[in-house]
Amino acid sequence: MNGRSATIAIHALGVLLLAASGFAAWYFGLRPAAIERETASRLSQQIAAAEVRRAGALAEVTAMSDRVGRALRRSRSVAVELLPAAGLNKRMHELTGWAASSGLQVDVVQPGTGTERPLYTVVPIVCSGRGSYPLIAQVSSALIAEFPDLQITSLVIDGAEQNRTDASFRFDLAWFAGRTGVEEVSSPPAP
Repeated sequence: MNGRSATIAIHALGVLLLAASGFAAWYFGLRPAAIERETASRLSQQIAAAEVRRAGALAEVTAMSDRVGRALRRSRSVAVELLPAAGLNKRMHELTGWAASSGLQVDVVQPGTGTERPLYTVVPIVCSGRGSYPLIAQVSSALIAEFPDLQITSLVIDGAEQNRTDASFRFDLAWFAGRTGVEEVSSPPAP
């Protein structure tokens, strides 16, 4: 080998070593740092998105808590005295008399079997009869105001054209009766 080709070989080897060193520095040093920066950036974006979702969920929970608190305060201000379950006949008599005095013809008032809950008993009552459509609509909206311990669970009106005078109706009601011997339960704490 002559001196010139030896110099070229040494330079080529030097260039090859420099290239290998540069590649190793990039592969083992700069590339992992770039990947780490990219991963950190992606994770930061995911964290920011999660924070936005968390803030939205927190706002929803706060709004829901406020609504529940308002509902609890309203419910505490509304006092409904529940008759004991033994007062079923009295409630049915009052319901029949009130509906008849409102102008409806009541044909059937039939109680079902009560379902006991921890603080009250729910007794289904079917009330059916005849009357005009406007009168049935008027009575159905006034029923709960007159009897706050009743809830209309369904209402069926047959022949219900608004100008008919001979429509038939069926109210499915739930009567809430007080339980005797149940201790008063304290209200849950305000949120």
